[in-house]
Amino acid sequence: MNSLNLKTYISQVLEQQGLPSFWAESLTLLLLFVLILFLGRVLFWVARKIIIGIFNRVSKRTKSSFDDLLLKNKVPGLLSYIPFLFFLYAYIPGLFESQYELLFSSSKNILEALFVIVFISLIRSVLKTLNDYLKTIPALKDKPLDSYLQVVMIFLWFIGGILILSILTGKDVWSFVTALGALSAVLLFVFFA
Repeated sequence: MNSLNLKTYISQVLEQQGLPSFWAESLTLLLLFVLILFLGRVLFWVARKIIIGIFNRVSKRTKSSFDDLLLKNKVPGLLSYIPFLFFLYAYIPGLFESQYELLFSSSKNILEALFVIVFISLIRSVLKTLNDYLKTIPALKDKPLDSYLQVVMIFLWFIGGILILSILTGKDVWSFVTALGALSAVLLFVFFA
């Protein structure tokens, strides 16, 4: 049974109980929204247990410290957000698709922005793990690896911020890049003229 059939079924049952049509539809949307969030939370918990369990087993079997560092930097925990977000993205916008276009597009945009945040956080954790692992190599102990990591992360968050703004506003990425270029030209003109 898909969510549209379930939504109409619950709405009809509530209308038969004497609720006005508006309140029946609103209560149905609220109930389904809470149900999807609850099921998503259960999925997140199960995925987290499975993914962290797999990483723990692999970490105990190998002699390498890289997988221990992945656990230390919480890479498996971030990976467990991916099925949760896919589940929410598959069902939450569909609740609002037929009647509430603003909620449909807003929920879709917010979930896409969360995907970008989780993806950048995952890259950050993997890079921190790589940084920690490279620090264990004697030839690289005196190198400023933390500084390189910070530069890469500033660049990634800058790109991520542009992507998030592009997703939330519905504008093209290049319009933000050109606007930033124009803004920097104006700032240079104001402060150096």
